Amino acid sequence: MKHNWEYKRLGEICSFIGGGTPSKANSAFYCGDIPWATVRDMADFKLSATELHITQDAIKQSATNLLPKGMIVISTHVGLGKICELMQDTAINQDLKGVSFNQCSVNKHYFVQWYRSIADYIIANGRGATVKGVTLDFIKNLSIPVPPMETQEKIVAELDQINDLIAKNRELVSQLDVLAQSLFYDTFGDPITNPKGFSKTSLKEVSTVKIGPFGSLLHKEDYISGGTPLVNPIHMQDGYVVADNDFTIDDNKKETLSSYVLKRNDIVFGRRGDIGRCALITGNEDGYLCGTGSLFVRFIIPINSLYALWCFKQPTITKYLIERAKGATMLNINCGIVESVPLILPPIALQEEFATKVEAIEAQKAKVEAEIAELQTLLDARMDYWFN
Repeated sequence: MKHNWEYKRLGEICSFIGGGTPSKANSAFYCGDIPWATVRDMADFKLSATELHITQDAIKQSATNLLPKGMIVISTHVGLGKICELMQDTAINQDLKGVSFNQCSVNKHYFVQWYRSIADYIIANGRGATVKGVTLDFIKNLSIPVPPMETQEKIVAELDQINDLIAKNRELVSQLDVLAQSLFYDTFGDPITNPKGFSKTSLKEVSTVKIGPFGSLLHKEDYISGGTPLVNPIHMQDGYVVADNDFTIDDNKKETLSSYVLKRNDIVFGRRGDIGRCALITGNEDGYLCGTGSLFVRFIIPINSLYALWCFKQPTITKYLIERAKGATMLNINCGIVESVPLILPPIALQEEFATKVEAIEAQKAKVEAEIAELQTLLDARMDYWFN
């Protein structure tokens, strides 16, 4: 053992409290004021709000349990590896388990840090054809290192400090996103209602729109590792492309698909599934290929592409696309739908002024995100030191 610590099975030091789902057939059960948590509510460590609320009768007539404020909750089915602390008395569904410590030998926040360190192991042991889960016996048989309480508190203080810095930086990223969004609305208003009265057109009038290759144009054997990346919806993140070097095609195949090669300032859209997802092709992605699940817009008149990207990122444009999307099981859009998208045309100088300000915000975001990455590396190293 790395630190010569004692190890104990969770079943020795913890008891677990399960939950349940009140009958959905009785809508009255869901008209109460008691928070009822599911995995969807575990977005943050501090679980302070839930999507649904239930009544006392719902608790009495179901398997759910009301857990006290401060209790640690883990997920054993869906969202494996997730853990949180209740910020108020909360009932839980059957996918969650409350953790109650039978001994005073383990600091609950030390338990949290250790549990986070083995999240990947828990996920890897999930079983199930569609939704992965682990049994309560699996959880009870996990072995936790139990150092002296003074050491546990030292570990918690150190890791909490790093986690707090990461959280503050993530909040700063969110604030920068809000700033950029506010800047767009202050400058241009909503692109659908056009409250500032800019001239207005459709994408069909100012661009060419082309759907990615599909059908007989690409085969399974055309995909290689380390070739030219394809851009599909999964590669579009926060308005930019994050390429997958394992999802590429060779140069010979690329030559046969030359009309699908993306150029700088093109804007690529996901055409199925997550409607509204889009990304700007910068100098780094010039030469990538439009994927089978995407289509791209190429302007034929002077338009600042960063301004256009922010137009397309607006919720009202996403709503416009979703309302016109086709498909019974999976929504998809086509060239005609995208060509019909309305576009306001402010003076080019105003577009460029906005783009310059957004680039400055993005540069600041990049610095903060780099700091987050460094802190995450430090956190991983310290967790590895203490727990592995």
